[in-house]
Amino acid sequence: TICKDGHGAYAEVFGRAIRFLCHAHRATQNKEYFIQAQSMADLAIKHLWSGSMFRGHLGEQRYDAVDGVGWLLLALIELDQEKRLPAYGLCG
Repeated sequence: TICKDGHGAYAEVFGRAIRFLCHAHRATQNKEYFIQAQSMADLAIKHLWSGSMFRGHLGEQRYDAVDGVGWLLLALIELDQEKRLPAYGLCG
């Protein structure tokens, strides 16, 4: 999860990947995609949850909206509810 710039994966990367895997699971009924999405969510929480908020990436101890925390939050909700939610203007 460490990128060459040292920051690690961004919240947006985790969020988009989790949403894709959830959608793939619903479209194909392949449970492996859902299991992968859960695993990726666990990894995102492990690396990005600071104990009181999600940070945008591993490089800083702060929330930065441009790092895609909204994508991650939307993906975690979709994973929990097992249905695709509107992206609410997030272009995706």
